[in-house]
Amino acid sequence: MALDWITKNIYWTDLAFHRIDVVSADGQFRAPLITENITSPSSIVLDPRPGYVLMCVACIAVLYR
Repeated sequence: MALDWITKNIYWTDLAFHRIDVVSADGQFRAPLITENITSPSSIVLDPRPGYVLMCVACIAVLYR
């Protein structure tokens, strides 16, 4: 799980559905963010300034922008 300290959105990996989801801090808006080409998302890190999402998929780091 990761918190975007600029927008206050919360991101997490969903192992059951093989995707990364995002929700607003107040819980009103929830959506799948990355749903393709993900087999076993396990860890997630954000750098919101340039808009990076870094995740570990089966111990191989993948960078999304």
